[in-house]
Amino acid sequence: MILPPNLKACHNSTRKYVEIIAGKVKGTLLPYCEQRGFAFASRTKTLESIAEKIETGRYPRWSALDDLFACTLVIPTLLEEEDVLVFLESVFKRHHVSKRGATLKSPDVFRFESTRFIGKLMPPHNSDEETPIHKIPFEVQIRSAFEHAWSVTTHSLTYKSPVVDWRMMRLSAQLKAVVEQLDTLILGFWDSAKLITEHSWPEVEARKSVATFFQQRVESGIIPDELAPKDWSRFSDNFVQLLRAHTNRAKTSGSRWIKQVTDEALIGIDEHLGEQPPCTVPRTISLLQWAHGVLCQRSIVINSSDDHSVLLSPELLDLFPCLCGCKNKFEFDEWAT
Repeated sequence: MILPPNLKACHNSTRKYVEIIAGKVKGTLLPYCEQRGFAFASRTKTLESIAEKIETGRYPRWSALDDLFACTLVIPTLLEEEDVLVFLESVFKRHHVSKRGATLKSPDVFRFESTRFIGKLMPPHNSDEETPIHKIPFEVQIRSAFEHAWSVTTHSLTYKSPVVDWRMMRLSAQLKAVVEQLDTLILGFWDSAKLITEHSWPEVEARKSVATFFQQRVESGIIPDELAPKDWSRFSDNFVQLLRAHTNRAKTSGSRWIKQVTDEALIGIDEHLGEQPPCTVPRTISLLQWAHGVLCQRSIVINSSDDHSVLLSPELLDLFPCLCGCKNKFEFDEWAT
């Protein structure tokens, strides 16, 4: 690609400023993304890409190019978008924001339309003086996870394709339509789920019973709230897997055995709680460890699994010596202790 000398000269003179901007923007956004669990990607525009953009005829001057440096924040759902915009405006100087849905678009057209925050670095505190790094704008795109997947996979196939092909453009638009539908379903996830016909499945019913049982007892104060797990869904799954590995399956038969065993285990724990003075659930072990100890003490679980490791802390064994015979104990590597 032949590039005009004056374009090369302008690019060379501003490149050092763009690199400084890139470093400062990434230094601000990367910790934010790591804290929130967002994916992050960035790029500095090449000279060839800049030349192609200028040749579109949409930009009257060099300073109108707003994505010499650009980055992307990938959010789980579009519900997080407004919070991201609030954060961006708190750390950068807003130049322009182009929100999704702000442009004219026919209802039968599907194309790229992420929200774009065009910003500049904040000038020094209590100073109106702007250096070149405070004058050059940069772009932050906010995409949903589905939208980002579509953009990454189709960009080189269509937008950067060496051929112009109606069929490829059509397929890309169809994929974008699917992306929009997925994002819409996620935004209305709970309402959409209500429209699905529910089928019975023993393990799901068992996990639901476990979560409901323990949540109710935490809310009522029978179990201290500091024992509540970070994720009730994961806790209920771990509880059921514990029963699956450490109960005598021979006593039940059929596909509903796991629900039957779970109900039996919860009844045993409820009886144990009723036999103890109030507020005596220990705070030195996790809720799952305590439940395991209670179930072992009441002979509802047996220490028979060779493929399910359990964490047997000294505190747990002091409270429930019956667990000392557990076959498969989680081990700490020497170098990690």
